[in-house]
Amino acid sequence: MALIKQVVPWFNKQEWLDVYKSAFSSNIELQKIAFQQMNIWRFRVPNLCLGIECTQALLHLFICEKKEYSDGSFVFESHDLLPLYTTAIMRFLNHLQGLCDNITLYKMAYKFNIPEWIVNLRHETAHGNNLPHITLLREAALFIFNWLDENYWQRELKAMTDVFVDQSQCIADKDADKTDMLLELWKSVKLYKLVGHINIKEIPNRKEMWEMMKELQNITINTGHNNNNDINNQPSLKYLMK
Repeated sequence: MALIKQVVPWFNKQEWLDVYKSAFSSNIELQKIAFQQMNIWRFRVPNLCLGIECTQALLHLFICEKKEYSDGSFVFESHDLLPLYTTAIMRFLNHLQGLCDNITLYKMAYKFNIPEWIVNLRHETAHGNNLPHITLLREAALFIFNWLDENYWQRELKAMTDVFVDQSQCIADKDADKTDMLLELWKSVKLYKLVGHINIKEIPNRKEMWEMMKELQNITINTGHNNNNDINNQPSLKYLMK
């Protein structure tokens, strides 16, 4: 079986594994850590995969369930949790249905070994006058949580391996140096433009800037003049900022 390489938001397999163990532990503090790490992953990629997205939504429920005030009373009552549970369950089923082409929720549930009563809960939530009882919603959420463990986390654990990029695949050091130099040049040009300088000849240390330009061999500066070495005849800063 060919190895599928994919850019992921975790640094390595161990980071992913730590989150997996914390998320499915019985320790609420570890689950909070897993939830927070998933938030970090969320900022690293446009979209999290379905398995992590749905796991995090359920972790949020479990954390809210056990959130307490200083006197030991729970922050969220059952009626506060109802919309959170129904939203998480509906999104899970909708995500799964999105993986299939033109099939009903019931056929999708059968395909992925999800009980029909969970689909009924979804329909009752979407079309009924009253939300399902919190006990049923908790049972459905727990089933989905275990389903995600079996169908995403355990499978991913068996298939995942760290892939380290070979040095030859990285940008050559000299190209990286040019990139750094180009960024420094851009920042300098931006700064001088902000203080009102329009042409390079107006800049006090223009010789240093021009030497930097000449070192950037991959950058072509079209001066429009025959004497390209005359620093007084170089293009305006507006041209460089385009």
